[in-house]
Amino acid sequence: MRTETKARLDLTGITGLVLNNAQLADPTSEYTLKIKAITDKGVKMTPEEREQKEALQWTGSLYLSADGSLVFPGRNFIRAFRDVAPTFKAGADIDRGGVMITETELAILHDGPAELTDKVTGLRHGPVDRKRMYDDSRFRFRTVVNGNPTKGPKGGKVVSMRPVLPAWGMSLTVVVFADILGWDKFKNIVDAAGVQGIGNARKLGYGRFNAKITEL
Repeated sequence: MRTETKARLDLTGITGLVLNNAQLADPTSEYTLKIKAITDKGVKMTPEEREQKEALQWTGSLYLSADGSLVFPGRNFIRAFRDVAPTFKAGADIDRGGVMITETELAILHDGPAELTDKVTGLRHGPVDRKRMYDDSRFRFRTVVNGNPTKGPKGGKVVSMRPVLPAWGMSLTVVVFADILGWDKFKNIVDAAGVQGIGNARKLGYGRFNAKITEL
């Protein structure tokens, strides 16, 4: 008989969360097309166009709900768990569906300009003022990246802009299937995922978190 354990994970960010929506990798997305129209100018880009490109990268990297709130894909946690699972000889267990995330989108609590305040953490959530947020340098992560990772070191270096949330938190509900993945092993995986981090720029130490696990 299958034994299921349902739990809530309350995450508190230790380091800033850098967002990087995969839509920027889609050549047909509106942001990608607008960015390409600018970058195709090459050395002829004006300073204003470079700023416009970075603003488009920043906005296109956000995950937004239908009402304009910041969210994070639940599926990304399965990837995070899978990344660290081999340490506990549980990679195949994650692949077999040993843990399920019940939410498609997770509301992000943050310290940016948003309409609502969380009573417990004091962080904000709900529809966000993207212009005010972008204008505040605390929420901009600007770095040099490989312009074409598929070419390795020959891909060339380009400047990239991403949103970063210095203070953040979120909650997610999981179901752990004991006949596939043991509960104690799952808790170890969550702790390891917190050390590895989520989001972008993990190799630089971003996206790390502590998780409080509560059985439901």
